[in-house]
Order: sequence, then C-alpha cells, then structure tokens
Amino acid sequence: MKYNKIVLSFDLDFTLIDNKEGIIDSFKYALKKYNLPELSASEIEKTIGMPLNDVFARISSMNPSILTSAFREYYSSEGIYQVRLF
Repeated sequence: MKYNKIVLSFDLDFTLIDNKEGIIDSFKYALKKYNLPELSASEIEKTIGMPLNDVFARISSMNPSILTSAFREYYSSEGIYQVRLF
C-alpha cells in the first residue's frame, strides 16, 4: 500500500517567531559575565545570523568559545522564552 504524505518545513527564527530579545539579552549576558564592554541592542542586532564564534572573535581577544558557551548558558535557560509570534 502506498501512502501520500505532505511534509511542511519552516525556518522558525524570524519566520514564525521573533526571538531577537532573547538573543540580545544572551549576548549581553555573555559580555557582562566576563566584564567585557557592553554593546547596544542595535549593535548586537546587526550580528544576528552570523556565527557566534566569529562575532565574539571580532569584538574580544578572549577565546570566542568561552563567550559562546556563556551565550548558550543564558539562552537555554532564559532567552529561549523571550519570543513573540509574528
């Protein structure tokens, strides 16, 4: 027996949900955790979509993996809930 299936796939971030606030707050958390200079929300917003390690490597001499881990630490516990539906 043959079944016809329809599969729909969506890109979640910035297609169905706006998670910009959670991303910005996670970024700020990572910088603050390591006493790095704060960036404005608009500066951080310009980096959304770029690889985190690349962004952190550009703004700090610190190991970018450490900052990325701090970002993910905050995002997985707090930032993930800071979403709005479009």
